[in-house]
Amino acid sequence: MSEHHWFDGSHPRSARWDAGAALLCVLVFWLPVDARAPALHTALIVLLAAGMTVRSRWPVAAFAAVAGTTAAGAALGMTHDPFVAAAWVLYRVALGRSTSRSLNAVGAASGMLIAAVAFLGTADAEDTVRYTMLSLLALAAAWVLGGTTRRAALQAEHAMLAERQAAVTAERLRVARRCTTWCPTRWGRSPWRPVSRRAPATRYACVTGSGGSRP
Repeated sequence: MSEHHWFDGSHPRSARWDAGAALLCVLVFWLPVDARAPALHTALIVLLAAGMTVRSRWPVAAFAAVAGTTAAGAALGMTHDPFVAAAWVLYRVALGRSTSRSLNAVGAASGMLIAAVAFLGTADAEDTVRYTMLSLLALAAAWVLGGTTRRAALQAEHAMLAERQAAVTAERLRVARRCTTWCPTRWGRSPWRPVSRRAPATRYACVTGSGGSRP
């Protein structure tokens, strides 16, 4: 049985938020276009924006596309994005897959990718360390925030379901008590009879199976 939550990406505002984040990342980290290879630079920008705008529908595929695009652009010197765009998509992945196994997989893949890009893209050791730390920090923050939001949402949803179930149970008990106190007449006959021959005549039981006092 599939479950649909408020964070599954079906909200109509999700696409607008994703498009705005993609535009902001392009303006901050990817412009101006490299004059040496404008076609390649433009293609990477389009691929990045496309991956960010579809993160609500296909978060894992979108993260792979955005992270790969960022790595290629950083290695070619076309962007200085410390995987902020990838972190934006990773947040959505963490909302649905925040488990220890997926955490280890994402951490290992991201670490190796960032390390390779950092050491291939620049020869300055200080810049390499700074870029690596900022990238890892952005991805880790997105993953932790997404996982925390998912757990909080699930706890709130479970609490709401438990409250509804308790209300249903209380209503059933109320109806059962009312039926015990008074049982309707069936086929025109009185549903009340003495509990036993030795019992006082004022104590009766319902022939349908419910006990109680004769009104």
